[in-house]
Amino acid sequence: MGAEQTSQKHLDELRSWAQLFYEFTVERARYGYDRERLNTLRGQGHIPVVCVENIDALSAFQRESDDWLTVLLRCPRDHAQDRLTRGRSATERAAIITRSWRRRWDRSVKALEQGAQRFTMTLRSDRLDAVEIARIVHLAAQASVRADGSPSTVEARSASRSR
Repeated sequence: MGAEQTSQKHLDELRSWAQLFYEFTVERARYGYDRERLNTLRGQGHIPVVCVENIDALSAFQRESDDWLTVLLRCPRDHAQDRLTRGRSATERAAIITRSWRRRWDRSVKALEQGAQRFTMTLRSDRLDAVEIARIVHLAAQASVRADGSPSTVEARSASRSR
C-alpha cells in the first residue's frame, strides 16, 4: 500500500472524515495514508505491505492495528543508488540521485536504525535477493499466527549473514 500523492484539499477532506492517519511531504509533494484504502485491502483478504521512511510512519500504522509484521529492509546507499539507476542514462541518473535524495536517504537510515528494536526482523536486501526475502517474510508471517488464528509475537530477529 503506497502513500497516495494528493492535494492539500484532499488531505483536508480525509482529515475531516477522520480517514487520514498519516501524512508527509517530500520535495513539496503531499502524501497520505488513509483508513479507507487500508481497510479495503484488509476487507478483501489482502495483507497490506507498506514501505515507510521513518518511525513516525511506523507508529501511525501500529496505532491503526497491532498485528503488523514489521520488517526493516536495509541496504547501503550506494547499492540503492545502483538499483534505482540501473539501465538509465547519465542524465536520468543525475535527475534521480539528487542531493535532496541523498539527504533524505541518510535521514531515513539514521531514524530507522535508531528505532530498529521496533522491528520484528531486519533483512539486508543487498545480501538476499527478493525471492529469499519474500520467503523469509512469508515464513515469519505464518509463524506469527497461532493455530487458533490469533496473532502471536514473532521474535525471530534475523541477523543477515555475509555470504
